[in-house]
Amino acid sequence: MDNENYILSGVAMPVGERILVRPIKQAATTKSGIYTATDDEKEKEEGHVVGISDDAKEFCERMHIDVGSVVIFGKYAGDDYSKDSEKLKFLKIDEVLGVMKSEKLV
Repeated sequence: MDNENYILSGVAMPVGERILVRPIKQAATTKSGIYTATDDEKEKEEGHVVGISDDAKEFCERMHIDVGSVVIFGKYAGDDYSKDSEKLKFLKIDEVLGVMKSEKLV
């Protein structure tokens, strides 16, 4: 198994046609923009790719998905996984709805 793109240590690599994603946490704010403390932080349906299985590499190359890319997925997509208080998701590649394009600032 090729682990050169894997940036977390001690966490299982995805197998089959899956990617491993770190969901982006949504800051809790009021309408006026004040941040509020919350115990159950909501997660957006997007996250940073932290691992790509060997079987998913071809698909990810075609879709320009690399480790570090931000992908969009459905609210109930994937399987949750926690390691050392870090929440991760294993997503099948067909659960990826889109990829956020990063643009260089001039």
